[in-house]
Amino acid sequence: MNDIRDILHINIQSPYWDEAYASALAEPDVPEWLTENYIDTLYTKYGLLPKTYETVLKALPFVQNEPALCLLAKTLYHILATKKGFKAAFTEFELPKAPEGTQNTLGYDCVAIFPVLAHLLPSWNELKARGIEDDVLTASLFWADSLFYQCTEKAGKPCFDEGFFKSYGVAIYLNHLIIGRLRFEIHENSERPARIFQNANGEYCVLMENTTLHRSGHILGAYGCMDEDGAYAADFKETETTYEGYAVDQNTGLAQNARTVLSKTDWTPVYQSGYTAIKVHIPYGGKLDKENCAASYARAKEIFKRCFPEYDFKCFLICCWMLSPVLRELLKPESNILAFQEGFTLIPAKSGATDAFLYVFGIETSSVSDIDLEKLPENNSLQRGIKQKSLQGEYIHQFNGFKPF
Repeated sequence: MNDIRDILHINIQSPYWDEAYASALAEPDVPEWLTENYIDTLYTKYGLLPKTYETVLKALPFVQNEPALCLLAKTLYHILATKKGFKAAFTEFELPKAPEGTQNTLGYDCVAIFPVLAHLLPSWNELKARGIEDDVLTASLFWADSLFYQCTEKAGKPCFDEGFFKSYGVAIYLNHLIIGRLRFEIHENSERPARIFQNANGEYCVLMENTTLHRSGHILGAYGCMDEDGAYAADFKETETTYEGYAVDQNTGLAQNARTVLSKTDWTPVYQSGYTAIKVHIPYGGKLDKENCAASYARAKEIFKRCFPEYDFKCFLICCWMLSPVLRELLKPESNILAFQEGFTLIPAKSGATDAFLYVFGIETSSVSDIDLEKLPENNSLQRGIKQKSLQGEYIHQFNGFKPF
């Protein structure tokens, strides 16, 4: 382990550590991105720190003036520059804790936000060079400010903790754009356990592939669907004249336990794993109305085709609890969530069924079994409905969704 990790008593392991650490040592003690001038530029010229500008400035000198923290920030900066996902960038990761007796812990609590902020202007400049408009750039790079603010609110003090860094600190990619109400991400070599076909009438048929199905039609291993009794392999077969496999009932989103045969004369393949897609995310907060979502998809299609011509985009993909067909029993027909489901073709996912509890009840958990269902609040009809279904053993699973590009 290198000295900086010994000094800070942390265990960070990364295949890029040695190279990043050497680059950090070769730089000036305080790089330009770790100065008040850089932070001020983010705020005054680009408007990127509307909620946390003052907090960032207060924390800055505590990182600048502590050589160990400054060196850690620089090393993390270079690891983030690899633009790898967290699991590829780090095998072990922990942030330093302030030594006992430290009067002001701001530097230790906030050190991880600075290498993230350091990549905002390079990201802006590269995306701008692709022809992406300023309103999209501003919206797309707001996330660092929002997440720092969320972490601070959650902790009750300014900080950017390990959880937020692991989830979002490596999102310094040039393929994430917030366009209107939705966030879009280039998804190369997409993987979904299915192939999708379309006929001349515009109808879609999903045939499951490379997965094992629970007798319910969920993927084996989804929450509540872990017993193997009645499970079966969802094998896909292609002949000279047909495509054969287990089709998905779009009313339930679940696979049927009977093989479906599609004629090649009538059905054309439109999706399989390995295609380049645009992954859809729903940023927290704001109204999910049909008109704004439609505008987001339309503009996203135009921007990604124009600004990323090297990609052959096939579709939009999403994995979301809001696609659960169970919600159709709980919500009014005019519900924005039900409107959001429109246009998506469903594919089962190996779902932990935890997202609905997070976004509807604010309960963050790794397993539904850790939730006391009886004590769930019932402040609105959605909460009441999900609680009732859950007590009956019927959960709001996440589902994959396909929308043609």
